[in-house]
Amino acid sequence: MQHSASPSDGFEVVAVASSAGGINGLITLLGGLDAALPVPVLSVQHLDPRHRTVIADVLSRRTPLTVKLAEDHEQTRGTAARWT
Repeated sequence: MQHSASPSDGFEVVAVASSAGGINGLITLLGGLDAALPVPVLSVQHLDPRHRTVIADVLSRRTPLTVKLAEDHEQTRGTAARWT
């Protein structure tokens, strides 16, 4: 997938949200993004708090992007936006 947006175009992040059933769509979307994407991708996914999640492991096997779970008060690279 080609992209033409860069931080200088005013885009600081790409954000996407999906319901618990949206994992396949998220896999398709993230799998189509280039590792050289110049902005971070923030994904919000409904998770069951009673179970340990493996979503980062699943997604990291299907996209060239670096995948990790957000941590409390963590900031995205290059911005002052907070993940919540």
